[in-house]
Amino acid sequence: MLHPLSLGITMIVAILVAAAVEFAAFRKARIPTIIPASN
Repeated sequence: MLHPLSLGITMIVAILVAAAVEFAAFRKARIPTIIPASN
């Protein structure tokens, strides 16, 4: 069984990794995420 603390840390790490990936993609694309991509 997983401890609540380890589960919370895992969730936080996953969120940080996802945020880092989105931030890197945002810097690479240089496209504002506020504007919808629906043409």
